[in-house]
Amino acid sequence: TGKIGQTDLDLVLGGVNSMLYAYHPNLGNTAQRAVAICQTLGEMLELPQQQRQTLTLAAALHDIGLVSIDRDIVRRWLRDVSKVTEEELALIKKHPQKAEEMLQFHPVFKDAADIIRAHHEHWNGTGYPGALKGETIPWLARLLAVVIFFCNKHSASMQLMAEIETHTETLFDSAAINALAKAVPLTIIGSILSALGTSSVPTFPNDVVTAPDAINNLLAGQPIPPGRTAMQVEWFQSHLSAANYVGTV
Repeated sequence: TGKIGQTDLDLVLGGVNSMLYAYHPNLGNTAQRAVAICQTLGEMLELPQQQRQTLTLAAALHDIGLVSIDRDIVRRWLRDVSKVTEEELALIKKHPQKAEEMLQFHPVFKDAADIIRAHHEHWNGTGYPGALKGETIPWLARLLAVVIFFCNKHSASMQLMAEIETHTETLFDSAAINALAKAVPLTIIGSILSALGTSSVPTFPNDVVTAPDAINNLLAGQPIPPGRTAMQVEWFQSHLSAANYVGTV
């Protein structure tokens, strides 16, 4: 097992993301969004530092195996899975193993490689490459699977979470879904604060930090009921454009 410092980790993440983006912008965008959410999950779930780094690296590198496949095949698959042949789809389904092979060369990446191998496994055993089922799928891979599903879609957050919930204990672990539901609004809040160059939410009289449910309502275009979070949510609403959150989460 290896570990790298934050500066080196940032360099790795930036370099890999640039490579993925050059290969296909969708891959780079998805990886960037997945990293942001996985970093939130690591903090929110109070994972040990080594596991946080493993999850972050896995989020950044999960599609690296696709770069070994002809770009036209990947481009058609990303557009619509029906646009590829059965033989091409079989090739694409090998990308978790290909990524694992590519990342075994250094102990820093070995734990991430193990998670990447399992990120297309399904809770009910219908996934690939190992048809793993339930808790035989590593916990970090269960988290990564639902994060990637979320980041690959372009629907509104609330609509997408409703879709994900229909896959509870078929594709995804219910505990991983619940964690994602809490992490998404917190990641959005973090991106807003980062864009504004601050690390704290302004406080208001009789108000509390933070308000994930209220932020979720805001993102879904639903009214915010009067109460202790109303002033805080109004502040977030006035600063959403500064964060450009749609492209981040």
